[in-house]
Amino acid sequence: MKKTIITLILVLFSLITFSQTKIKLRNNTDKKVYATLVYQIQNGGWTSFGWYTVDKYSNRTIDIGNYTGDVFVHGRSGLIFTGKWGRGYTFCIDENDAFRIYNANEVNCKASAEFSKLSNVLYGSTTNFTFNP
Repeated sequence: MKKTIITLILVLFSLITFSQTKIKLRNNTDKKVYATLVYQIQNGGWTSFGWYTVDKYSNRTIDIGNYTGDVFVHGRSGLIFTGKWGRGYTFCIDENDAFRIYNANEVNCKASAEFSKLSNVLYGSTTNFTFNP
């Protein structure tokens, strides 16, 4: 009985530990892509995070913790950002440096970008977004 309880506790712990929400960014282009994500965090509203580098013809998985809800994605490539991904939703970004901008949909920002929406991302799942040429 004691072994069964310990085994059950270990299984539950592993599910809690490894069941994080992930966004898998897939780059199907011949250039490096710089990506940003926006999702809601407690007391911070919609928060933008960036830049995540995704090498050409490769994947990068971003762990966004215990999250369920919409996620927005924006990407750029090339030295002068000739390739851009995202449309329909605008949020604040920092065009040059790593950033975390709280209330990215409400603040008066220096730079913004358009994002595409990944609807209803579920806790513990991996949701894919592909940057196509």
